[in-house]
Amino acid sequence: MAELSQIQISFSDIEDRFLLRISTSNNEEFRFWLTRRFTSRLFPLMLETIQAIPDVASHNNTETRDAVMDFQREQAAEQADFSSPFSSDKQKTIYPLGEQAILVIRGTLSPESSNSFNLSLKGAQEVGIDFSFSTEILYLLHKLLEDSLQKTDWGLSFSSKSNALTHIDNTSRTLN
Repeated sequence: MAELSQIQISFSDIEDRFLLRISTSNNEEFRFWLTRRFTSRLFPLMLETIQAIPDVASHNNTETRDAVMDFQREQAAEQADFSSPFSSDKQKTIYPLGEQAILVIRGTLSPESSNSFNLSLKGAQEVGIDFSFSTEILYLLHKLLEDSLQKTDWGLSFSSKSNALTHIDNTSRTLN
């Protein structure tokens, strides 16, 4: 897949799901529906993955780890453009998986290196994508998901702090 260009997460009241839209530098757009169930597993897994980043994991003190995470998250947010709307020119945009969003039923999040991660999102018949991204994108995805959760009535409220993994038993890195 080409380089990531934009990522958007929006909540649909009608579908009671998040619509995740990912566009690339090649004018490709991928669309996925994220359910409450999937999101309730993804969010803590993202936090666990962030906590395993060497710069964060190297600190034994919870407050220090949280401060490092906050600092890195702020750095990532400063580099991002949250003010520009998600742009999609229907005449130029290519939809490799179709214009209709795919309902994600399985996913994985795994480190590829100390600064690179892979997120796999799959629907029925294993249709989906695997995309790699940096630590900064991981932080931004986490922030987008956290901000989007506040717009739902799902009763999920995760914190970005080290002691916040209380809602889910997160023993597996595969989500389904």
